[in-house]
Amino acid sequence: MFSCWVTLMNRAEEYLSCCPGAETPMGRLVCKGLRHVACHAGEFDREIHPDPLLQKHFLETLTSLCACAGSSPGERNRICVEDVWFGLFEDLALFVRERALRCRVQSAVEKKMLHYFESSGEWQSDAPTLVGWMYWYGLPRKIENKPLERR
Repeated sequence: MFSCWVTLMNRAEEYLSCCPGAETPMGRLVCKGLRHVACHAGEFDREIHPDPLLQKHFLETLTSLCACAGSSPGERNRICVEDVWFGLFEDLALFVRERALRCRVQSAVEKKMLHYFESSGEWQSDAPTLVGWMYWYGLPRKIENKPLERR
């Protein structure tokens, strides 16, 4: 999955690095996270098996960003809204969380992403959000009950 999306991730990271929000902590983490996952796509392919809906959301967001990358500056600003940063960060955090739970391997970028997710106050363990529930409860239960099915 990730290996098929390396070009999209690289193009999205390049595009986002010039957008409003790139200088924020979340913006920097999204750009670094996209670059990191693209560079280690084979490892992510072997080590995690994300939910199909999460995959779909991530791919649709990357595709829309890449489609917008060649447009005029006014059009670019239209797609660079807070929801794009937020959504991509949530997707990346769930990918990195699953990898950390399965492999206990964490790079500096992955540690920073997980620390931000856990300490920002946005995704508290008792908050009624789907992403928060997946991060704190869903992924650990998934890892405990099901081994990764290798393709």
